[in-house]
Amino acid sequence: MQAAVYKSKQNLVVEEIPTPEPKSDEVQIKISHSAICGTDVHVYLYDIAPPNTVLGHEFTGEISKIGSEVTTFKVGDRVIGMGGNPPPGQEAPLRRQEQYNYRLEGITNSRTRGYAEYTVLKEWEPLKLPDNVSNLEGALAEPCAIVTRAVRLSNQKLGDTVAILGAGPIGLLCLQTAKAAGATKVIVSEPSQARRDIALALGADAVVDPTTQDPVKSIIELTDNNGPHVVYECAAAKPT
Repeated sequence: MQAAVYKSKQNLVVEEIPTPEPKSDEVQIKISHSAICGTDVHVYLYDIAPPNTVLGHEFTGEISKIGSEVTTFKVGDRVIGMGGNPPPGQEAPLRRQEQYNYRLEGITNSRTRGYAEYTVLKEWEPLKLPDNVSNLEGALAEPCAIVTRAVRLSNQKLGDTVAILGAGPIGLLCLQTAKAAGATKVIVSEPSQARRDIALALGADAVVDPTTQDPVKSIIELTDNNGPHVVYECAAAKPT
């Protein structure tokens, strides 16, 4: 099969590699769509994965083969590549840590992922796609889950005013989720003109350019000097 293989810093090569075959408790997935996560970009730019890594953890596809012990899926099922919960005793030790987002072990090259024609996962790893979600939409399930959880944890209420710092993929998804959760006004702070334009197209009520405006002062002024009810930090930058 063909795969985009990470070789070294800023060196990704499309080449032929062996097609992985499922073990008895695994499923083989024919990849349909794979999103490019910010982590993948960081790997490419800053060399934080070993050579011969096949990246791509945000993907959808179709079950093409199943192992002899698999009962959850059948050939032809459409799935999201990751997201399932491991059975008791099979989870990685890091999953038990309170800061699972803080990882030190890096990225392994022992398995293929979404930047390939096929991949193999344990039966518990993929999730079935509902009929009303396309493969393209499903490839964004993981970042959508992130912002959905953020909005739920924020206790945002109907009619709230919201500020979002950063209009990258997570910020833009957060904008749409906050609106869907009932925010009546969403203000987005973002230095990129292109991203500010996209934020407006996706429903932002106002945008702020933090390179030319004081974002705190501007957001307060845009909320009749009351300030927002909820602020979502989606930039992961020191100034925010």
